[in-house]
Amino acid sequence: MKNQNLLTDVFNSLSMSTASKELLETIQNAFKQYEWKVRSERIKAGIREAKLRKASKAE
Repeated sequence: MKNQNLLTDVFNSLSMSTASKELLETIQNAFKQYEWKVRSERIKAGIREAKLRKASKAE
């Protein structure tokens, strides 16, 4: 999130054309999607690890 805010601040400080603003929005949306994908994968990995630990304790 900090990187996204930094990008926004940098681009807002410059006078941008409409195309530049659209590009910035596209980059920000892609970054948000990437962040959510990473979070999702971490959560899934944590669930898998918990299931493995539970299964090994049951044995």
